[in-house]
Amino acid sequence: MQRPKKVNTNTLTKLCKDFLKQHKNGGENDTSLAIHSFPQGEGSIVFRMKINSNDAVVGTFIYRYTNEHKKVRKISLGKFDPETYPFSKATEDTALYRKQIKQGIDPLAVNLSHTPEKRLATFKDVVHFYIYYQTQSGKKDKDNVKRELTKNVLAVKKFEPILDTLAHEVTEDCIEKIVSHMVKRDIGRSSNRVKTYLTTAYNFAKKRQATLGALREKGFPDVDFSRIRYNPAQDVATDPSFEQSKNNHLTEKKLTQFYQSVTLDKDDSTRFCMETSTFYLITLNILLGGHRKRQLIDVDWDRVDFEERSIEIIDYKGNSGKPREYLVYLSDTAIECLKRLRELSGGVGKIYPFSESYIPKQFRLYSAWAKTSVKYDGLRSTCTTLMKKHFKKVINNYDPDDVKRIQHHVFSGVQSKHYDKNEYWEEKTALLTEWEQYLKQLGLWVGGSYGEELQRKSSRSK
Repeated sequence: MQRPKKVNTNTLTKLCKDFLKQHKNGGENDTSLAIHSFPQGEGSIVFRMKINSNDAVVGTFIYRYTNEHKKVRKISLGKFDPETYPFSKATEDTALYRKQIKQGIDPLAVNLSHTPEKRLATFKDVVHFYIYYQTQSGKKDKDNVKRELTKNVLAVKKFEPILDTLAHEVTEDCIEKIVSHMVKRDIGRSSNRVKTYLTTAYNFAKKRQATLGALREKGFPDVDFSRIRYNPAQDVATDPSFEQSKNNHLTEKKLTQFYQSVTLDKDDSTRFCMETSTFYLITLNILLGGHRKRQLIDVDWDRVDFEERSIEIIDYKGNSGKPREYLVYLSDTAIECLKRLRELSGGVGKIYPFSESYIPKQFRLYSAWAKTSVKYDGLRSTCTTLMKKHFKKVINNYDPDDVKRIQHHVFSGVQSKHYDKNEYWEEKTALLTEWEQYLKQLGLWVGGSYGEELQRKSSRSK
């Protein structure tokens, strides 16, 4: 290929495109061009283009010069990127080398003689690496990973000796101390999550040496993970009392008891006082037919349409990994829940003002108070079971798949996979309207305006 007359980001981008075309037509898969020469024998910049395993062009800037012994030497500057590492940045990075050449110094010999030995990675490096990797990769779970590991591992003063321990010397006992400390603080669900994150963090540190190179360019410290041969977190047991249970749903009677025993009045000592925003979010989720916790709390206020009586939820779960938006009908009581949530949050940001870990904590406190077991993860199966049972009783020719459509389950088949999000809207609207009436009969929102009359009747009957 010919050397471009003028070198800038646009010409290099075009150069890569032309090289890729030539490669697809049977051309070479690796070539180098001298694209810029410096005066007074200070060397030149070479642009190397290579086809990687994904059939994409990787461009690399190389500083080439001749030392005092007339030997050609090369120093890799960095990979070409129009935003993070353009041609102008490559020329800047050669300034020190050119200065050394003017002084009769061989830059590569200096670099080799002063290359510092890599620092052995500590346990803290393993944790930071996993957080850094999640953030830089834009993973959906990145915020949860950062919050859980920072709050429950990095920021805990008693764990400082473990954090400073060399990564390959950390034992199962160290990980168990972290997990057991969290269980004692009654955050067992988070302890299971942190244990999983630490297991994955060690696996990444062992296998992702190539990733480390890319992260170092973005500021991650140049540490050595090569001595890690064993994953100390992989065999640490989780707390089974905080695992999900398939039989975790509530019966009609238990759901009624739940709403009769919960209050928002702090002066009411006869019932459990629940945090107001959490109460409305729980009630909203039940009214909407039971949706995954993270999907609902991630909803922004601009996805709520009071006039059209709809809320748009984004489903990130599934093998495709692609977000799927779907609309859910808002009944009168659901709208009332959202209006009260809007008053509490100011109508800015997410509809729920707290983190997702706060919701199961409220259920654990309630379960301890009521001496029973009620979990947020059971609400979805509760809604599924009760909706199917009730709709089958009151609706002729009831289609059980309509409940799945309300909860946005994935259907098999080409037509089902590509159905429009507004399809079946009338059916879902009718079902959720009937569902609202059924829930009010069970005593939904006893502590609020919708349940006052029912509560008075219940008191008189006793």
